[in-house]
Amino acid sequence: MNFSSICRVVTFALAGAFLFSTAAEAQIGVKRKKGPPVHCTGQYDPVCARSVKGVLVTYANECSAKQAGGAIIAQGTCEKVKCPPAELTVCARRDGKNANYANACIAEKEGASVLLRDQCPMACADAAAAKQVCAVDEGGKRAEYKSACQAVIAGARVLHNGRCIVSAAPCGASGFRVCAIAANGIETQYANQCLAESANASWLHNGKCKPGFFARMLRGYRG
Repeated sequence: MNFSSICRVVTFALAGAFLFSTAAEAQIGVKRKKGPPVHCTGQYDPVCARSVKGVLVTYANECSAKQAGGAIIAQGTCEKVKCPPAELTVCARRDGKNANYANACIAEKEGASVLLRDQCPMACADAAAAKQVCAVDEGGKRAEYKSACQAVIAGARVLHNGRCIVSAAPCGASGFRVCAIAANGIETQYANQCLAESANASWLHNGKCKPGFFARMLRGYRG
């Protein structure tokens, strides 16, 4: 398997892997909602949402899903979600092990978080041209890896090329805004790369997110 361009592939792994997510765009680090905290009721009206760990979880109601940072996929329990038949192999991690799944939906439904929209690498080429990346592991710890391939083998999801930039000090609001794929699979706009990294979001491109990107991409999978 050729990983010479894996860094470029990984940046789109999250975007391309979520075959059945709803088109959405959010503003992070730019505007914050004001007002008292929201308290969810105990009403049981289940929804299936992709959690911040990148797996499908059934929540008691829409409010509790949103409070947990989940991206709602469908009404009802996750057991009722029907995955598309598309064969688009992804590499996902569950219980400390990487494995190949037919598509992202199947992986997430089985509790595996997608790392790469491709087969899992078994070994990495010792290429001098490999680019260092910043990635986050399943425990939420960010670290630098010699290449995207090594990050995936270690069970980490690539956030962006280069060194990790978040330090002990909080991120500021200045800088260039970026569009990144949040941990819950939503295409999200951040005020700068530092805020995106601190949210464990995978960089997609610099500048404003483009509305309708997911809708165009998913049109062929909805029958």
